[in-house]
Amino acid sequence: MRIDPFGDVAVKIELGTAITRDTHEKVMALHSALHHQKDLPIIEIVPSYTVLTVYYNPLELTFLELKEKLLQIYEETSFMNDSRNKTIVHLPVCYGGEAGPDLEELATYVGVDVSEVIQLHADQDYLVYMIGFLPGFPYLGGLDKRLSKPRRSTPRNDVPAGSVGIAGAQTGVYSVASPGGWNIIGRTPIPLVDRRRGEPFLLKAGEYVRFYEVDLAEFKVIQDQVERDVYEVRKGVERFETY
Repeated sequence: MRIDPFGDVAVKIELGTAITRDTHEKVMALHSALHHQKDLPIIEIVPSYTVLTVYYNPLELTFLELKEKLLQIYEETSFMNDSRNKTIVHLPVCYGGEAGPDLEELATYVGVDVSEVIQLHADQDYLVYMIGFLPGFPYLGGLDKRLSKPRRSTPRNDVPAGSVGIAGAQTGVYSVASPGGWNIIGRTPIPLVDRRRGEPFLLKAGEYVRFYEVDLAEFKVIQDQVERDVYEVRKGVERFETY
């Protein structure tokens, strides 16, 4: 574990160098421990793949004082990978066609049928490692290695919100419309950012995403329900065993 200053109002706590679930478990365990520290002048805690960034008020605590307290909290934090409950967010996806313009090209690239690409993609529970790039954009781990494909050589100028893409060994969902170079294989009608919700961001680091296929007709039905604010996202807790 390494603690370094990050500008004059934050510190970076590095808990590993490889992107693994074990390392991310440590990141989230320490995130939880710090979240309950009410006596520290912490403003915000931002988890990522291997690093926890802690923003604090330097007028109340120096870097060295904060570092000493963080080391103590680290020593007192349990990083045991025992069985625990995990939050699963279910996202419907319409694969291919206008919703997934790169699906057939990806299938050809990896050497399997389109139907198998869909099955492989929807047959995983994806860990939300971090939120970044765009507001609410989840970087998801757990993609089947057989679906790995580099980013497009020429990015698109406009990728619609909800687009589900693959880039390298990762999959993700465009939370808002944006330029982008990921291989787009489908789209979800569920907004990842919605200001009508009490918590506008649908996903958080440490949660899991489970995709399931819907056809275009069902996509439009869900989209209409979302627009009328009557659709309820499936979000539940399941028990995961130690991995």
